[in-house]
Amino acid sequence: MGHKVSPISFRLPLTFDWKSKWFSSRDYAKLIHADLNIRKYIDQKLRDASIESVNIHRGTNEINVIIKSAKPGVLIGRSGAGANELKTALEKIAGARVRVSIEEVRKPDMSATLIAQNIAFQIERRA
Repeated sequence: MGHKVSPISFRLPLTFDWKSKWFSSRDYAKLIHADLNIRKYIDQKLRDASIESVNIHRGTNEINVIIKSAKPGVLIGRSGAGANELKTALEKIAGARVRVSIEEVRKPDMSATLIAQNIAFQIERRA
């Protein structure tokens, strides 16, 4: 009999890394919901920014949100106004101090998620 294994969990130690890095023995459910709300907000609000991934690292007093995007200029905005607005919105959602880091994806043509988003936008626009 074959056992079905998720390809992400199977290859995790080799090629992938966790999308959230933190540990909690008491408030686990609350923190999971906060992470999901952060990811949901970023996906809905910054749909045009070609976001590849959102990584969340929790420390004792702050949350580091690392956003990898093909268009970091859309996220940052004029003189950093977009990044500051995003930071304040995420602080309201998470209820803790948030540090937002925006990283550029050098080769967006090599990312399956960005290619899929691009195809979906083209279908929506009926191109």
